[in-house]
Amino acid sequence: MKRYNVIWILTELLILTTLLGCEREYQLYNANLHAVRFTISPDSMVYSFCFYPDREIDTIALPVQILGFSEDRDRVVNIVADVEKTTAVACEDYVLLPTIIPAKQVSDSVRVILKKTDKLENQEICLVLRIIDSEDLEAGPTNSYRIYFSDQLVKPMYWPGKFGEYSTVKHQFCIDVLGMGDYCSDKDYQLVTYYLRRLTEALYKYNNEHPDDPLKDENGKLITFY
Repeated sequence: MKRYNVIWILTELLILTTLLGCEREYQLYNANLHAVRFTISPDSMVYSFCFYPDREIDTIALPVQILGFSEDRDRVVNIVADVEKTTAVACEDYVLLPTIIPAKQVSDSVRVILKKTDKLENQEICLVLRIIDSEDLEAGPTNSYRIYFSDQLVKPMYWPGKFGEYSTVKHQFCIDVLGMGDYCSDKDYQLVTYYLRRLTEALYKYNNEHPDDPLKDENGKLITFY
């Protein structure tokens, strides 16, 4: 029995020593880690100035986060345009603002100003952003993001299911009524319900004013909202 107890005690000590060693390695790894990554998903977005008719410029904020601990100093995130994959022209189509994660914080946002230009009416252009190493932070694993933008009517990233089947005519009607063309997902139930109420009221009014020509989509199908 005594021999069994000694073996058991030695086994427990070995396991405990291993766990403590792993914990020390984990803490050391995190303490020395100074990397930054994009934290937005998916890794691209589609933006159209058609979604916001009253805007000539717009600022896009893309969240980034440090992999590691906060520090008592500001840290620079080095963001550049991937020139081999980007079709947008710096200053003419966009302006990339400096990104600094403030002291005692581990997250902030990359801000990009998009400009509405005449060429966007006929083409979609792409801006590919990439995080590269700076003196403060290395590029983390998720280090690139794409922005496709135009001034054309395209299906937004989120089209609420309660809006029914997508069509460009229905989308334009939504923009005319709501003043915007990009919407939240069905997860935001209250907001989608609010949008839906406004749209159904506006559609009812339109059809009453045009009894012989109710609103139809580009394929001649009567437009409805669920």
